[in-house]
Amino acid sequence: MIDATNGVGPLGNQQFSTKGVKLSDLKEKNQLLFNYFKQAGLNENSYVYSTDIEKLKEAYDTNDNGKLSKKEARAIFGEDVSRKDLKKALKAIDEIALTDLQGEDFYPVKTNENETEYYTKNNVLVSSVYEDNEQHIQNYYGKNKQIVAQFVQKKNEDGTMTKVSGTMNEYNNDGTLYRCSEKTYGDDGAFEEVKMTFLNGDQNKPLKIEHNINGNKKTTDIEYNTEGKRMRSISVANGQKTEVVYDELERPLKQFESPLGSDNMTINEYKYNGTATTPSEVTTTKPDGSKERVTYNNGEFVSREQIVQLKPEDIKSQAKQQTHPVKGQPTQKVHVPDDWGRVPTSFRHSSGIVEAKDVDAALKALLDARNIKAADVDADKLKADLIKFNPSLFDKAGKLKADAKWDRLDLPKDLKAQYGKTPAGKDEAKPENPVPRTNTPIDSSLPGIPDPKARFNPRNGVGQAGSAQPVEQPKEEPKGEELDIPQKGPDLSKPVSKYGMNFLLPQKKYANQTVLNPDGTSYSYDENGYINVQYDKNGREILIVDRNPDNSVYYYIEYKLDANGNKTSEIKRKSDGSVDYYIDYVYNKKGEVAAQIYRNSDGTMSDVTYIN
Repeated sequence: MIDATNGVGPLGNQQFSTKGVKLSDLKEKNQLLFNYFKQAGLNENSYVYSTDIEKLKEAYDTNDNGKLSKKEARAIFGEDVSRKDLKKALKAIDEIALTDLQGEDFYPVKTNENETEYYTKNNVLVSSVYEDNEQHIQNYYGKNKQIVAQFVQKKNEDGTMTKVSGTMNEYNNDGTLYRCSEKTYGDDGAFEEVKMTFLNGDQNKPLKIEHNINGNKKTTDIEYNTEGKRMRSISVANGQKTEVVYDELERPLKQFESPLGSDNMTINEYKYNGTATTPSEVTTTKPDGSKERVTYNNGEFVSREQIVQLKPEDIKSQAKQQTHPVKGQPTQKVHVPDDWGRVPTSFRHSSGIVEAKDVDAALKALLDARNIKAADVDADKLKADLIKFNPSLFDKAGKLKADAKWDRLDLPKDLKAQYGKTPAGKDEAKPENPVPRTNTPIDSSLPGIPDPKARFNPRNGVGQAGSAQPVEQPKEEPKGEELDIPQKGPDLSKPVSKYGMNFLLPQKKYANQTVLNPDGTSYSYDENGYINVQYDKNGREILIVDRNPDNSVYYYIEYKLDANGNKTSEIKRKSDGSVDYYIDYVYNKKGEVAAQIYRNSDGTMSDVTYIN
């Protein structure tokens, strides 16, 4: 017999057909044909399908007439085969191609030397078995030929098999993976099981992860915004709850850890340089109120420092004393003049003034931030006023108070105009009390009247004496166009209900938590359950609330962001929503903040700070 039938048997990738016969049945009907397929690699439990016959004819039908002649049959079975046996074999071949499958639930198809697939009579793939010298793998399939279950076993030298892993999958209607679970086995009954549910079939976006190692379970739920970016996750394991809030780049921004059922919480806050994925700074607040800051450079440890703070109970005690003063001891109240006012959070931190330990250090930080020399201002008067108008920061001696509240820092709105020294020979009398400035425009077109904006441009020769540092010229006010002047905002001196939230009444159950709103924004609550920060859908601050000792709203700041998350304006509002002042941010071509333009509530410019 000549075996030249490449296309039949295991080497030819057998294909299922609804017509064919079992090889063991063929043995009784035609020994010659049985021997041929047996030598081609099929066993007695295998099936010969009409597709196998088609491949056989394709290989030997030299006349290309769709059937085999006796001469062509001799090329298959050998020259020594009798004409009678050849005739019977050709008849059996034709019968196989026309016989419907029968008698089995599942029909094997040997696709290669090591793998066999099983089909129903209706040509539906239900399972497959892969087997070699080392392992045995069995797969079960769904309606779209997707693997719904897989079991892997390892072959042992004694002929037994050991479980290695088991996998179960569920699919969405569109064929994407909805849920999967995988269990792997170790020695002595050890195992590890992972179950995951995915967002819209995306295997890179798990919604729920259940991890079980030898009975020790960890469950993680993950939330995404409308853009599919991770924004929050909550994990529970070993009696511990861990909540993580992520930024717009899906990096951890804050992490809250606490034992289940306990108010003792450890908070980790992360800061990053640019788009780096590893933090440059991690600040940890422990349940006792103590803080630790660790800094890194490209993932390498740099420094560690302890931040000394009062204990929470001490702060609460002092707040109670301020809220309910002893009868006969009036609470200290200071009238801040109109030409002084609150400063934005960005200035407090960028200037370094919050690091000051006394009024002298605060004065130096203020002058440095404004690029003003101490010799050019009445430093003694400015120092005295810093103490006078900031009783929540400094005592009468100018020392920083233990419970200093930097968010209540008041500073002069126009430092040079209010405290600048007059050149020798041109001394002018100054009123003892600052006179509130008006917003009457100056007509600079008249002879001898300078442009009032010229003082903001050092290149015009009016800048800081001796300064040679180039500063971008501020853009002119748009002519013929109205400024985008902020309108009155929500009145937070009254209850403002949104998503069931209230700015006046505490929500004790949310203390020290960040709670997600239906629209993707979120509120952060302080230790007493009052709202103090609102974040947008990407976890960026868009509102900060500052409160009085009795927890009523003192003022609040709104941040306006562009489509890329860059801050375009910062609006400081009184508790009733009216605008105190606002800041416009000007960016250079590199996308960096080049200047901060301070404006009064009516849009007129009051000051400009240049960012080097």
